[in-house]
Amino acid sequence: MDRKHSNLDRRIEHGLMALVDEQPTNEHTARATLAVLMATPRRRRAPIRTLAVALTGALATFVLWPRPGANAAWGQVAGATDRQPLVHERTILATRGKSREIAERWIKGDRWNWVAARGMFESGFDGSRMWRTFKGGTRPYGILMTLEPNMVGSMVDALGRGTPTVEEFVRGKEYRTVGAPQPTRLPDGHRIRYRLERLSKEGSPTGEVIDVYTLPSETLIRRWELRNGQGGVDMYGLLDYPGEISDAKFSPRFPAKLPVFDLDIVKDRIVGTLRRGLGTQTIGGHTTTLRGVYLDTNDCLHVLWSGTPPNGDLREPVRSPDLKVQRTFGLTAMTNKRLEYVPPVPPSPILNESLGGMSLSLKAPVPSRVTLEVPVYAPDPSRPVIDFAGNSRGFRSRFVGYARFANVPILNVGPFYMHKDVLGLREPVAYERLVVERNLRRRAEAARRP
Repeated sequence: MDRKHSNLDRRIEHGLMALVDEQPTNEHTARATLAVLMATPRRRRAPIRTLAVALTGALATFVLWPRPGANAAWGQVAGATDRQPLVHERTILATRGKSREIAERWIKGDRWNWVAARGMFESGFDGSRMWRTFKGGTRPYGILMTLEPNMVGSMVDALGRGTPTVEEFVRGKEYRTVGAPQPTRLPDGHRIRYRLERLSKEGSPTGEVIDVYTLPSETLIRRWELRNGQGGVDMYGLLDYPGEISDAKFSPRFPAKLPVFDLDIVKDRIVGTLRRGLGTQTIGGHTTTLRGVYLDTNDCLHVLWSGTPPNGDLREPVRSPDLKVQRTFGLTAMTNKRLEYVPPVPPSPILNESLGGMSLSLKAPVPSRVTLEVPVYAPDPSRPVIDFAGNSRGFRSRFVGYARFANVPILNVGPFYMHKDVLGLREPVAYERLVVERNLRRRAEAARRP
């Protein structure tokens, strides 16, 4: 029986511990593990050394940069910490009277190493290539990928927190200092405490407080504490600044026999299949070209084609006599539901058109080649698609028949969403956010009506 997947976006504790405790095997993992396995690189548009001062956990990350107008003492602390070339941090979760370390990070310039979930997840960047090992779940594996020189990986993105960019931290939209620095005594000695308060998008206090501590004799952050509404500590971090960190700490390390996906090579293969196609069929005067059959690390098969996409209800699923299919599911970007979203879902840049497709949750073993029956559709002018802004954006699809593609190869691509840019995908969390924003907009408009 499939176990329910963990919602990795709720709390850092849930996200990290789920890597050890959960073993999802169905299509939910294809959606949920995006939050853990994908790091979205961010362009360095300002000379701020992001990772050297980012704290593990989205809430803690915000505290290191001064906001305009903050008191001068806090500005000195934030600036001094920002300039440190070498950083070591441990993150400890403190719940129900117990404390346990959930992450450890090492930073050297733009290079970083991050270990979490009792070693089940490790990630690093050696200056040119990012690497990750994921030892939890039913399919442990590792990945390698090249980052451009002007890009850095974001640990916060790796947790799927939807975190704003560092530039937004610097502009002071998230936190403000509260009161003056206070001398404080902790179990390990005297400290200076700086209290920060998180603000909502409207600029009002949210009630969320982080205390940051320095030694009386310096201006470097040594400890931070995330406090709950009762004044207790939910999570805290301990920082030190070593004199040297070995370069080997940041080099790729993969356990023996762990499957490793070089995503640079996989990407080239995906681009090749998209451009060449795997076969073309015309049914009832309507043509469909099979573009790719991709297997991910969760035994989900993603069947993509060019031509009219399926409707969101997937009433006519992809079929195969060679596969044990548990369930057919749809990625919104591969159905005509993508027409509803504002802004529109981007097309695949390889073909300059949006792909249609469906995904199949499979039972292992999965063969290397397969015969597929792919549904063929035509636009249905009697069923227009209206986007969330109320504009007509195309039509629903009318089923024409099935096209049969025999003995097509399956390409094992590793984590599917890591290839979102070449496929024209938008992450599920982004879709959900758009839906929420649309609903809030509609409610606000309804409230303004007389």
